[in-house]
Amino acid sequence: MFFNGPAHVRTDATLFPASTGVPVKQDLPVLPQDLARALFITGRAPYDQTKHGRSSAYEWCHRVAVLPAYLNWSDDPIRRITRTDLARELDPSEKGMLSYTLGQAMCQIFAERQLSVRFFMHVARYASAYNLTFAPGRSRADFFGERTVGGYVVAEAKGRSGPLTKKLREAMEEQKRTVKTIKGEVPKIAYASAVHFSSPPIAPCV
Repeated sequence: MFFNGPAHVRTDATLFPASTGVPVKQDLPVLPQDLARALFITGRAPYDQTKHGRSSAYEWCHRVAVLPAYLNWSDDPIRRITRTDLARELDPSEKGMLSYTLGQAMCQIFAERQLSVRFFMHVARYASAYNLTFAPGRSRADFFGERTVGGYVVAEAKGRSGPLTKKLREAMEEQKRTVKTIKGEVPKIAYASAVHFSSPPIAPCV
């Protein structure tokens, strides 16, 4: 059934400084409630998460409904997150939205677990409040957040229903470097992550 315990999301993390302590390969345990929380909070500062009252409550229901509609926690010896039959039958644009949503949520979970980021905020929403400065160009990273040990982290999040391409990896590498300063500080870490369904599911981070 759905809430049998944590699934194990295989991560392939490269290029992180040794000082971060991020393992190159590991299985990240993810409970359904972990993902439900990340689906809702990712991108917002805590003071904005419920500011719209009833509308915020309905938004939470909408986002969390992604789990039973589109995802299963498999019963394999090493439990994995898999797609439901409904998810596999979505049209390409709907699959793209699901992959986008999961990519952002897993980016948040990875940042909390591996980089001690308290919460991520959308670059587009909070750039002015935090005095972000950018490298030239139109594409920008998705998120930034502050570590509990000090310093800022910048992240670009992607999601795909199939394999990752070389072109996507190159775009991720470029976008993660687009935020130059936050409140006058150079980010301590800039990384990009892409979640995709494979056998088993893998979430590469660079």
